[in-house]
Parts: sequence; structure tokens; C-alpha cells
Amino acid sequence: ADGAYFAGGTQTGTAVNTTEEYNSSANVITAAAWSSTPNLNTSRKQSAGLGINTSAIFCGGAIDASNNITANSETYDGSSYSEGNNLNTSRRTFDGFGLSTAGVVVGGAPASNASINNAEEYNGTSWTNASAVPYVLRESASAGTESAGLIFGGWNQPGGPKSINNTTTYDGSSWTSVNAMPFSLANLGGCGTQTAALYFGGYGSVPGN
Repeated sequence: ADGAYFAGGTQTGTAVNTTEEYNSSANVITAAAWSSTPNLNTSRKQSAGLGINTSAIFCGGAIDASNNITANSETYDGSSYSEGNNLNTSRRTFDGFGLSTAGVVVGGAPASNASINNAEEYNGTSWTNASAVPYVLRESASAGTESAGLIFGGWNQPGGPKSINNTTTYDGSSWTSVNAMPFSLANLGGCGTQTAALYFGGYGSVPGN
């Protein structure tokens, strides 16, 4: 398959002298594409998710235009959503990291114009309150696993919305402040691991980085 060749043969009854070569490489990546999956049982926005596309949990969020919040959680097995155990604290605009069997969600808004420092761990079945983050936050970004997690940026409250550059690690039991981001940003994206993370976009002092 990586170096095939054919020559000659017939085409509409007449012999031909055509030759063609076929080459394929395992190093060539075929472009990915999005495909439809089943809908969530509960429509929502500003929620958080943990895991991978064949084993995930989707939780919290706002369920209407008035930003009424929910603690509802749904698990996904790669083909369908099932109702799971609810968060202990309803919230929206929060973030999470880790797997659907060992994950953490942090911060968020339990009501309009409010932020919390509450954290919860998920073990694949139920949510348990974990050590609180040292500061209140919402709309932050994250990376890593339950035992080696990282949160960065977000809005700080009370005292009025203000984007922050806080960066904090989680070791599975406690939080530690580390080197801050170069810019204060909220509503940003994040990915990677605790030791190799990336942030992008956001709203604040220098958006678009």
C-alpha cells in the first residue's frame, strides 16, 4: 500500500500501455471533521465539561436568558447522554479540568454579578466539595488533571468585575499560587497540562494573545 504499481490491461476491449503509481504515507494526517451527536437532555450555556469524547461529564450552567442556574450533570459515553449526580453548588461561567472519573470544577457565579471560590471533585459517580481556591473567580481557564491541575485568569469579585492574571496549581488536595500570567484576562481559553499549558483569546488588558 505504500508503493504499489500497475501497468497495462484493457480499457473498453483494447489493450493500453498506461502505467500508474500509488504512494501512501502513515505520516500524512487526514483532516478532521465535525459530526453530529445526540443532544443534551437539558439545554444550557456557560457550563463546564470534563473528560474525552467517549467518556465525559457536562455540568452546571445557565438554562435560560435570565441566567437561572442549574446543578444538573449529564454523562456521555460516546453515543448518548445520561443523567448523573448533581453538583453540590449550582453555578455558571465556571471551569473544570481532568477526566470524567477524576476531575475538578472551580469557581463560577452562583447568582448574577457574584463569584465564588468553591471547588468540587468528581470521581465518576458523585461530586465532593474540595479545598477552596484562595480567591473568588469565574470565567477562568484551566489545564491538567485532578492531581496536577492548573487554573489561570478570570474575573475577580466582589468589588466589581476585574480581570485577573492569577495562576494557581492543584495537587489533588491543595492550591498553590505560582508565576502570574503576563496579562490580566477573563473569558479566555486554555488547554494542555500543568507543565505545558496554553491560553488564548480572552477579555481584559491585552485581548487576542
